[in-house]
Amino acid sequence: MIRFVFIVFLSVLSSSIQAVQVSNRTPSFDCSKSSNQVEKLICAKESYRLKELDNRTLIEYKTLLTKVKDKKLLKKQQLGWLKKRNLCKTKECLANSYKNCLVEIRKEAISVFEKVEDKCFTSVYDAIFKEVSLVQGITKPEKNMEVFHATSNGRTIDMDLDGKADPILMFNGNQESCTARNCWSENKVFLDINGCYKSADVSFMRSGFIKPQNLEKRILSVYNQGNYPKNIAVLTSYDVNGCAGSSGTRYYSALNTTNMTFETFVSIEYDCDANNDYKQVETRFWSKDY
Repeated sequence: MIRFVFIVFLSVLSSSIQAVQVSNRTPSFDCSKSSNQVEKLICAKESYRLKELDNRTLIEYKTLLTKVKDKKLLKKQQLGWLKKRNLCKTKECLANSYKNCLVEIRKEAISVFEKVEDKCFTSVYDAIFKEVSLVQGITKPEKNMEVFHATSNGRTIDMDLDGKADPILMFNGNQESCTARNCWSENKVFLDINGCYKSADVSFMRSGFIKPQNLEKRILSVYNQGNYPKNIAVLTSYDVNGCAGSSGTRYYSALNTTNMTFETFVSIEYDCDANNDYKQVETRFWSKDY
């Protein structure tokens, strides 16, 4: 079962507990009750990045707060940052303040989760930070990692496994270099497998997702032979090589729950015809079982 998460956090700006999802449309607080110039800047109509940074910072702060031993010290540090943040007069100053805060939160989180031995994480953000702690060489967490809900902040990749915009962890430093036509990127998604969040490796290139029941009959037939989970969508990627972007290969990949990777089970090659339109020329079935 895949489960979407609403993160509950204690806002350091108020004593109320709120349930939020990461968003670039509304910040973590009620804009109708904005009390200072900083909050008004965040609530401005076009301040999408600030709203997202505000939500992200509080969520990741709360995640860290549940794990550190000295909670009083962390709260004191966060309140100190808030005082400095509230001195900002411009959106640029605010964005830099949030980014610097995220760097410090993530450095501490990486350090804390390196020591966590849990194998089952019921919080998706715990699973995310544990995953980050296993990656070597992340010295600048803000620049090298992003955590986002793909459909909530204008990303071009339609990464939505179940219609609920599940969280993704993206390591920017691991993306392969782009060409004029193709740009593969390596990412991790986090799925609720039997009550525990686990990461799955995914490669993207002009990608989208199709529910299994919406696959073509012949592709669905192959998919059903693979013993893949029926509640997780199939990843499609298209690698173009000519014909005005039409000629190329479309890959169909499904989640292998044994090694938690999306593996290709069918590929279809397309080529140009006399009218410069694309047509199917070859279908390959990848699994040895087929």
